[in-house]
Amino acid sequence: MATAGTAATFRPSSFSASSKATRLRSPFKLPKFTPLPSSRSRSSSSFSVSCTIAKDPTVFMADTEAAGSDPTMWQRPDSFGRFGKFGGKYVPETLMHALSELETAFYSLATDEDFQRELAEILKDYVGRESPLYFAERLTEHYRRENGEGPLIYLKREDLNHTGAHKINNAVAQALLAKRLGKKRIIAETGAGQHGVATATVCARFGLQCIIYMGAQDMERQALNVFRMRLLGAEVRGVHSGTATLKDATSEAIRDWVTNVETTHYILGSVAGPHPYPMMVRDFHAVIGKETRRQAMEKWGGKPDVLVACVGGGSNAMGLFHEFVDDTEVRMIGVEAAGFGLDSGKHAATLTKGDVGVLHGAMSYLLQDDDGQIIEPHSISAGLDYPGVGPEHSFLKDMGRAEYYSVTDEEALEAFQRVSRLEGIIPALETSHALAHLEKLCPTLSDGTRVVLNFSGRGDKDVQTAINFALNMIYCKWVRLKHVRTEKIWGGVSNLNAEDKSQRRCFVLGALRTSQAALVSQLTPSPTKMVSTSKIKSVDFYRKIPRDLTEASLSGAGLSIIAALSMIFLFGMELNNYLAVSTSTSVIVDRSADGDFLRLDFNISFPSLSCEFASVDVSDVLGTNRLNVTKTIRKFSIDSNMRPTGSEFHAGEVLSLINHGDETGEEVVEDSVPLTGRNFDTFTHQFPILVVNFYAPWCYWCNLLKPSWEKAAKQIKERYDPEMDGRVILAKVDCTQEGDLCRRNHIQGYPSIRIFRKGSDLKDDNAHHDHESYYGDRDTESLVKMVVSVVEPIHLEPHNLALEDKSDNSSKTLKKAPSTGGCRIEGYMRVKKVPGNLMVSARSGSHSFDSSQMNMSHVVNHLSFGRRIMPQKFSELKRLSPYLGLSHDRLDGRPFINQRDLGPNVTIEHYLQIVKTEVVKSNGQALVEAYEYTAHSSVAHSYYLPVAKFHFELSPMQVLITENSKSFSHFITNVCAIIGGVFTVAGILDSILHHSMTLMKKIELGKNF
Repeated sequence: MATAGTAATFRPSSFSASSKATRLRSPFKLPKFTPLPSSRSRSSSSFSVSCTIAKDPTVFMADTEAAGSDPTMWQRPDSFGRFGKFGGKYVPETLMHALSELETAFYSLATDEDFQRELAEILKDYVGRESPLYFAERLTEHYRRENGEGPLIYLKREDLNHTGAHKINNAVAQALLAKRLGKKRIIAETGAGQHGVATATVCARFGLQCIIYMGAQDMERQALNVFRMRLLGAEVRGVHSGTATLKDATSEAIRDWVTNVETTHYILGSVAGPHPYPMMVRDFHAVIGKETRRQAMEKWGGKPDVLVACVGGGSNAMGLFHEFVDDTEVRMIGVEAAGFGLDSGKHAATLTKGDVGVLHGAMSYLLQDDDGQIIEPHSISAGLDYPGVGPEHSFLKDMGRAEYYSVTDEEALEAFQRVSRLEGIIPALETSHALAHLEKLCPTLSDGTRVVLNFSGRGDKDVQTAINFALNMIYCKWVRLKHVRTEKIWGGVSNLNAEDKSQRRCFVLGALRTSQAALVSQLTPSPTKMVSTSKIKSVDFYRKIPRDLTEASLSGAGLSIIAALSMIFLFGMELNNYLAVSTSTSVIVDRSADGDFLRLDFNISFPSLSCEFASVDVSDVLGTNRLNVTKTIRKFSIDSNMRPTGSEFHAGEVLSLINHGDETGEEVVEDSVPLTGRNFDTFTHQFPILVVNFYAPWCYWCNLLKPSWEKAAKQIKERYDPEMDGRVILAKVDCTQEGDLCRRNHIQGYPSIRIFRKGSDLKDDNAHHDHESYYGDRDTESLVKMVVSVVEPIHLEPHNLALEDKSDNSSKTLKKAPSTGGCRIEGYMRVKKVPGNLMVSARSGSHSFDSSQMNMSHVVNHLSFGRRIMPQKFSELKRLSPYLGLSHDRLDGRPFINQRDLGPNVTIEHYLQIVKTEVVKSNGQALVEAYEYTAHSSVAHSYYLPVAKFHFELSPMQVLITENSKSFSHFITNVCAIIGGVFTVAGILDSILHHSMTLMKKIELGKNF
């Protein structure tokens, strides 16, 4: 490990005994000024530089060629303070003596052992050097390729220095130098605040007066560092000129120095500026590169392969590069700020897009337009937001010794987040630019290449800036997607194309978000003074009385408070009245556009009516009579608790005229087996097929079926002997005697022929049965044919007893029977707009029903007329008429249950009176047309079969609800009247009160009034 003294020693590169005689010559005394092209454009016939003062071309060419052939010639500057053609001292005569004095002191201190020892001790004990060379393991792993190869990344941790950045290296040395010069007043410029904090720190350490110049925009972006500088005792002066960034802060600091040159030392924080600052700041920061060389030798026994650093002015990069300039095998890469992109015009990539010119006393690459005017730079990083660069960087670029690339704000932000998460180190936004370039660099490097990146500062100061800028970038992307057209109100933008306008507007709006007032002022045109202000002032109705000439009083204050509260209260009442909706209601003749028909939607549950026989009928006074409507109706079997027990019920095609064949007058021999509740289950399990006729002796259709059924039973018994074959038997159940058994099988119409298959008449948790019904002809031949078709697929072997019908029978006479005794009927139909009826009853052309056992209890799940109101319109409807819509489905959810306490044959009737209501908004648009109804329900005993009956009658009139529009001008007039009236009345009361109190005082004093 090297000693502190060795680590801190600096040696001026161009210092020699032979150069002392010429080093004070001023470039201003040259006989002529010759603009020169940069090395990259010498072959071109035209070039553009601004404010350029150069050496004689022959001298320049000789120096350049010498530097190109001898790497040691890169250790500049020369006696004029130039790096090739770059650098120099382009300053007012006032500063020439101060610069010469500073140069002399700098060279003398290079051999001053006391100075070197003091500097080494401060760097070691106060600054905390040396800084570690840290192997970024997870970052290295991040850039490792799929084959496992990749570069090795090391971070030179300058962020661990006291104050959190590399700037303290230079600030400490220059503060010691200022003490040697006897100057107690220190000035400095700062962008990101790192150099400002470092300068304020050393001034506090050495007891020096400190003044920091900082752009107003940077002060807002780096409020934390501003507080730190003031906490350290520094005076921070905001600079509001120009763009209020680093360039303008530097200019203001130089003006201060010119004014107070005798007592003030300027601690310039960058390798820019007039000679000897580029050389001096570089050598004070060279400790970074010296430590890196020594640490690299200790860690892996060699030199780094690639050096990477961010470049604004260039101090941290030169601190790292300078030690390795002569090692041509070491690549040196500087990364600039590309801002919004190199083609956007908003960047700080000086070396990439700049031209040669003079700024802040030195020749270098600058961002300038064709007229030589400085182009305002932009970067998310305040430390890189500078339109120039150190002259030695320009020299290294033209010589090809160093490479320079650029990174956008977005890429820097991504690196800011990536490194924070991978390494647990929050980098400064300046450093984030160098880290972002690794994304492009690492894929091009061979395996094991050692990359050293100067981690120049920590990013605590940049967290809020990163948040704000991320929001700005999101907004700008949105603007570009929307193709916003910038208007002519943006100065200097009217002739740009749409993309440039969008980018300019994005930048301005982003600047507004971070209070970049100076940038906005440049982009916004100042108003033209068409009329003198004195003439405009002459028409002022509200001439002001100076506040000093007025007198306040407690009574006036009290009345003012009361008046203000009264204004607020009355304004609120008026606003509430304006915002409240008012409507007018009228009754007119029905003018609906629905025509002669009206849609009727319904959903009704009948817990005691089987879907097998449920029929929906419609009739009206014009003679329309539609029976058993099925096209727009769906039926679902339900249990006694209204729960569905399966999918939609389809009864199938029932023959309109059923053939019974045999005459009832014949003598009937009963060959079918009579079943009772006691032996029913025995027979269903004994025979694979059990065909049962559920009948009632009084039933006409049952009596027609009886002879055919008995003959069929005889033929089946002969064909399939129960003792020898045992596959099928025909049976019958008298429902007048076995009522429970019939109800258990949901028998509601007689006769009902059911087919039970052994093992298939299974019961679920709700005790529901699953079997089939026969709906075909009832003559003997048809019955026998049906039974044979069911039995034939069943084999005699016991293990082959069929559990279901696997025959190829395609007859439509066998259909699944309803699994429960209830039915939910839902659907819609179009009815005429005349009085009519909707009836639900049990109906069949070949069955009889026991009216005493029919229960028409039901629950109306939904019943409405007209088009259904969409949910999105309901909120608007409630706003206009809170009570509207409460009666368009008045019966919904209401049960009408007959618990047998009313007796048999009970018909439930509903009488509905329907009125159309139309709501019209203030703009004349019809919002909604709703049909509301009132309902009256009753029960009646019927001689015939009971039914559920809905009688509806439409009114020929309709209710029209119209929203009343309100005038905004009337509202404004009322508000003005309220404010003016309260103000006037309060003024009158105050005047009366004031004069009364004055009069009372005069009376007390005995004065005449």
